[in-house]
Amino acid sequence: MKDTAELEAKAASKALAHAQAIAAQMAEGLHTKIGPLIYASNQRPEIIRPMTLNTMAASARMEKSNVQPLAIRSRKVEQSATVYAVFAVE
Repeated sequence: MKDTAELEAKAASKALAHAQAIAAQMAEGLHTKIGPLIYASNQRPEIIRPMTLNTMAASARMEKSNVQPLAIRSRKVEQSATVYAVFAVE
C-alpha cells in the first residue's frame, strides 16, 4: 500500500455515494426529493486502547529477549469509511 490518503479518499467517496442513495430512498418515501449536499464529514473516531499490566509486562519481556521478527506476507488491504451527510430537501 503506497498511498493511504488515496485509499481513504476512495472509501469516503464510496461511503458518500451510498449515503446519497439512502437519502434519496428516504426522500422518495416522503414524496420529496433530496437537494444538494449541505455538509459531510468523515472524521475517524478516536480509538483509545489502554494497555493492561500484562501487556506492558509482555512488551518489556519482548524487548529484553532476542526474538526475531515474524515474516510478513503480502495481503489485501481494505479501508472503510463512515460519513455523516446532510442533504437539503426540495
